[in-house]
Amino acid sequence: MASNSIPVAPGISSKSDIWGNASESINATLPCSFELILSDDLPNGPYATWPGMSGQLYVAPGATYNDVAAALQAAYTKKTAGQFDALSNMQSQGPMGMNVQMNMQTQQSYSISSIEYKGGDVDKEAVAVAGNHEAKIMMHMQMDMGPPKGQCCLVC
Repeated sequence: MASNSIPVAPGISSKSDIWGNASESINATLPCSFELILSDDLPNGPYATWPGMSGQLYVAPGATYNDVAAALQAAYTKKTAGQFDALSNMQSQGPMGMNVQMNMQTQQSYSISSIEYKGGDVDKEAVAVAGNHEAKIMMHMQMDMGPPKGQCCLVC
């Protein structure tokens, strides 16, 4: 199957084939601010409250920054769950002005690139310290698009 691979922008690549199937990969670094709170009252394990781009992350005293990174990754994944579902239901204008349902699937995952405390990178093995932290979260997104449902290609 012939395909074209096109670099769209830094962190974004796009591929397509002659049947109208396309795939885009997006890798982006997202800044994140959070207050780390150490608490013994965690009956359901570490958790976060996240009203916007900054939040509060609750972990047990004695947790290492590896534990904090795992809790931050889980919290950010939960926070963003469903945000891209609208893309799966996207409609496009098809032949003769008709709206057609696109066949799109999205998958995203997150990893923690770094955590800083008081202006410097933390030691991943060190015991975490309560207070304000900055993190860089890597977003990895894959979008696979095909012809509208029920059609063999984009022009049928």
